Amino acid sequence: MKIKNLIIAIMVISASIWSLRPLSCILLEDLNNGQVVFVKAMGARDELTIGWTHSVELLPWEEIFRVEHNKLIMDRTRFKTFGAGVPSVSLGKSKMEDGWVVYYDLNQVMPQLTYSISKKGRHILSYDKQIIPLYQILPDATPVSVSVQRVSRIRLLQLSFSAIAATKEQHQRL
Repeated sequence: MKIKNLIIAIMVISASIWSLRPLSCILLEDLNNGQVVFVKAMGARDELTIGWTHSVELLPWEEIFRVEHNKLIMDRTRFKTFGAGVPSVSLGKSKMEDGWVVYYDLNQVMPQLTYSISKKGRHILSYDKQIIPLYQILPDATPVSVSVQRVSRIRLLQLSFSAIAATKEQHQRL
């Protein structure tokens, strides 16, 4: 009986330690009300893309990020053509790929990003081959921040449920 109790105690302690161990997570927060509308634990090779339609060129634009050492890193950016608001010089390397101009090896640390989600811009968030049409679930001109935070697994679960509820609520208002 003592061995069984010891095994149970070890399992409970192990589960507690595991659940409290922090993970690097991407959080997307509605700056109008402080609600987290998206949260995802990011692994070493995971990428997150924010995409939109350029307001002048009316062509797609994408910024691709990864997380390293609890920091948001812009890895590369892709766009269809040069024009208004497009940098003429890359901080990294550049190439043409499948009709896109790609600036890559940017390795630019971004402490926090702010986007204004709009129907005209058709902002999306994509990861793991999933696409979230932010412009359909948030009101037009909603300012959002994207940041990396260390979050315990328990807090990640709480934030995930909160994000689902906030997204449903926003979607119902639209």
